[in-house]
Amino acid sequence: MFLIKGGTVYSSSGKKHLDIRIHDDRIVEMGHDLDVDGEQVIDATGLLVLPGAIDPHVHFRDPGNPEKEDFRSGTEAAVAGGVTYIMDMPNTNPPVIDMESLNQKREIAKQKAVSNFGLYVGATPDNIEDLAELCSQPNVVGVKVYMGSSTGNLLVDKAEYWDKIFQIPGIQVVVHAECEECILENMRKFETIEDPEIHSVIRGNDVAETATRQALEIGMKYGTRLNIAHMSTAEELFAVREYKDKGYDNLSCEVCPHHLIFNTDDYHEKGMFLRVNPPIRSKEDRRSLWEDGINLGVVDMLATDHAPHTVEQKDKPYKQAASGMPGVQELTPLMLEAIHRGDLTLERFVELRCFGPARIFRLKDRGDLKEGYFADIVLIDFDQKWTITASEMKSKCGWTNYEGFKVRGKVVKTFVNGRLVFEN
Repeated sequence: MFLIKGGTVYSSSGKKHLDIRIHDDRIVEMGHDLDVDGEQVIDATGLLVLPGAIDPHVHFRDPGNPEKEDFRSGTEAAVAGGVTYIMDMPNTNPPVIDMESLNQKREIAKQKAVSNFGLYVGATPDNIEDLAELCSQPNVVGVKVYMGSSTGNLLVDKAEYWDKIFQIPGIQVVVHAECEECILENMRKFETIEDPEIHSVIRGNDVAETATRQALEIGMKYGTRLNIAHMSTAEELFAVREYKDKGYDNLSCEVCPHHLIFNTDDYHEKGMFLRVNPPIRSKEDRRSLWEDGINLGVVDMLATDHAPHTVEQKDKPYKQAASGMPGVQELTPLMLEAIHRGDLTLERFVELRCFGPARIFRLKDRGDLKEGYFADIVLIDFDQKWTITASEMKSKCGWTNYEGFKVRGKVVKTFVNGRLVFEN
């Protein structure tokens, strides 16, 4: 039992100075100057009190590649970054495509995770008839459809399959929207080039826009609950806004910190460590993500696409280097620094990181601070200055592309279901 006193609370009711009483796994009372009733008092004077963040897109590599990340190290990194609920993608080994693989991953997560978790199942041409049943299982948050190839061997690149998946009633579909045919054509065209920046040409803006528009067209046809993952281009933003304006109410999209922070000029310093799918884009695309996506409200969620690989797997020539980078611990301080710079408001951050994911994925009693809700709570020292270093990151991969970034704002304490799981 805890009583959080003296903090500045941000919830759907606005900004208020409130105390929060926690019994068991729930918030049981919120009010001014609450009396202590045997609880452990947490002095939050001078701190922000936010709902625990929900990350709808992580890759914890468990089972299959625990040397990169497992559910223990991944969720420890998450709670250190103020994330209390993660949603893990299905491209593990084995991939989560049937009941056996789903049950295996769920048991691993139950044993290791220190945060709440949801799991995706992966669509394949052969399991479409099973997806509705798989999505009805405990902890399953949706179906991931890889329209273009990425890490792992999950690929559904034919319109006939998309059509069958998108019309399954009620399920949440999340798409990796890149045109596989376009990628293969560009790989043939540029097969002799090894410069890291060629990745952003092979998987160019048109590759993303083509697949995104295909997904939007089919999704609107059936009213599918559709989320466009890791949007990275101005063209995708325009397309999503177009379909939202047409009345596609079940449509959502997410952006990731690496697409908001880096641009193609950074390949010269970062090399293959900046290789991700979809790739880093131009300065103009980055500006559009901030101005059109974040500030004008087209974007619904911030996700990290936390996808760790070892240094050895990244530090290779282009055709052998792995795609993906860590970020689940780094996103909160990076965005708090953006708030200090005036690029983002704290209210918008909470919407993108808490309210939005809870609403889209229909997470009951989560994503907000209300009486009766689960006590997923983060305390933040908004003005604390510090420097991001790999040594402070909990991820097993042992590196971060944000090494040396100076930020303001740090997670002080994280509660998951009423338990204090992280304390700085």
